[in-house]
Amino acid sequence: MGRVGYALPTRRAAKCLEFLKTWKDAGIPNADILRAMTINGYRVSETEKICGPIKAGFFADMIACPAICSTTSRR
Repeated sequence: MGRVGYALPTRRAAKCLEFLKTWKDAGIPNADILRAMTINGYRVSETEKICGPIKAGFFADMIACPAICSTTSRR
C-alpha cells in the first residue's frame, strides 16, 4: 500500500500563505488572485457546477481576511 502525504493544518496553511505571497509579490491584484483560487481553478477541473463560485448553494474553502483580501484591485 502506498503512503499518503499529510501536512498538519498549520503547516498546510503556512504553505498556502507562502504560495499566495508569491502572487502578491508578483503584483497580481487581489481580485485576480481570488478568481484564480475560486472559479477559474474549478473551471479547469470541470467542477464549476458544484464548487468555485462564491454564492449560496456552492461548496468553497475560504477564509475572510479583512484588510488583506479584497474584491477590488490594489496596486
